[in-house]
Amino acid sequence: TGVAKVGSTLTASKGTWKNGVATALTWYRGAVAVGTGATYLVKPVDAGQRLSVRETSTSAVNAYAGIYYDWAAVVPKYSSRVAISVPSKVKKSKRATLTAKVSAGYPPVGLVYAYDGKKRIASARLYASNRGVVKIKLPKLKKGTHKIKVVYGGSAQNAASTSAVKTVKSR
Repeated sequence: TGVAKVGSTLTASKGTWKNGVATALTWYRGAVAVGTGATYLVKPVDAGQRLSVRETSTSAVNAYAGIYYDWAAVVPKYSSRVAISVPSKVKKSKRATLTAKVSAGYPPVGLVYAYDGKKRIASARLYASNRGVVKIKLPKLKKGTHKIKVVYGGSAQNAASTSAVKTVKSR
């Protein structure tokens, strides 16, 4: 029982079996065992992952050996937000530098894409050591008005998100 979200405690109870069958509860993140016992505290690393608990017989010679109980749920990913700063005016002979700040409940990592309207014009990889901030050197922009936005592609723990559109005039 419980809600599969970071910070909550999940609780499982053992079933009642004939012949005094001894059982144990094991918690899994994907296929990896991450805990034993009746309760499990959902951790930040569990976001976006499948958690399950299994009750298994601890007696290999017992006629009831095997999995008795299986429960699973996917822990929701953390939401993310992207904020960008980019000069509002740039000379067409110069390349502007865009700064993207991704904030999320888990350290953001992954790819960040810069768009001019619907056209992808640049990308960069965001590492945990960047602490959510990445600078992207934009290509030279043709003379005119450009609608620039950034898309964070998300990660195993964080959902994808898109920044607000910023207008850049190239002269």
